[in-house]
Amino acid sequence: MGTRAIPRAARDARTIARTAFAALLCAASAPGCRRAAGPPAEEPDWYAAVGADWPMGLPGEGPGPGFAHRGGAERRVDWPEQAGGVLWMRTNDQGFREDAPTAAAPTPGRPRWIALGDSHTDGVADNADTWPNRLEARLAEAGQPVEVINAGVGYYGPDELQRAGQALLRLRPARLIAAPYLGNDLLDAIVSASREGGPPIPAQPPRAERLAAMAERHPGAVHQALNQDLLLAEHPELVAPACARLAGALRGLWAAAAGQGVELWVIPLPPLFDVAHPDAILADAESILGLPRAAVGQHRACAAGLEAAVRAGGPPGAVLRWIDVQPAILAVGAPAYWAADQHLSARGLDAVAEALAAAALAEAGGAGAPGR
Repeated sequence: MGTRAIPRAARDARTIARTAFAALLCAASAPGCRRAAGPPAEEPDWYAAVGADWPMGLPGEGPGPGFAHRGGAERRVDWPEQAGGVLWMRTNDQGFREDAPTAAAPTPGRPRWIALGDSHTDGVADNADTWPNRLEARLAEAGQPVEVINAGVGYYGPDELQRAGQALLRLRPARLIAAPYLGNDLLDAIVSASREGGPPIPAQPPRAERLAAMAERHPGAVHQALNQDLLLAEHPELVAPACARLAGALRGLWAAAAGQGVELWVIPLPPLFDVAHPDAILADAESILGLPRAAVGQHRACAAGLEAAVRAGGPPGAVLRWIDVQPAILAVGAPAYWAADQHLSARGLDAVAEALAAAALAEAGGAGAPGR
């Protein structure tokens, strides 16, 4: 889930203020507005608790977008859908969603992989249930020892994904696994381009009002997909440049990884509406937003050609694996996403891990550790 600066007017509506919708309001109604430095006290959510801030340069990078979790953070979240009703979110010494410290270099004989993504990778889940940690556990069970570091951070968009991956090459991974989330990454790309002096996001206050009304009923649906769908349905001319920016970020990450002999795997993560079709939400989207069912899923045209767009002009001879995890998520169905906010649930995260483990084991041919 990506987000940008939060306008003052949105802060009173906490179900909206921490979403990409808040970014849309800011960009549309108050050019140049920015979050104050430091986590806002009036928004005591997980990302504030672990020190997410805007902007904070990533290691080795100059000024610009980027933020990271603070090391050694912990947060308990009451979550009725979780067995036991509670989630524990923790970061290790380097701010990763890991329980153990991260060493400067991988252990000999145990390849290191780094998982990159937004809140669906970061995980609305216990550390052990995030897809990177489930992947590590599944491979260990199969006798293939691999360290998989969960470097996901909620609110990352394409630009942050690229910058974070480039910065984390210092940890000497054998493989990067990038997980763009198609439910709002195009919106993130539009916001990033606008902040760099590109075309401004079209300002249409009635759209913001409709989104606010929709978020009163289905906040997760708004920030996980419908805000992007509404903007792109009303402004289809934005789809191609947003998709090109996403492809460019992934291509840039691929080039940086290849320059250090590191493999890149890409696993686009689908929103709920690609997997299930909840009638109540879709009916409200049509009646409140004016968004017909056929208009939900504005990312799909981009998704269909994204791999080809990334490969075009990529580094010759470099490894790029494109893994489709949607069939594994489809096999789980709607329970693959939390009803409360439409993030991947513990079951959905495990389905992603299962698909990746199968691909890694097939590549290894059942002998030796996958990767280097």
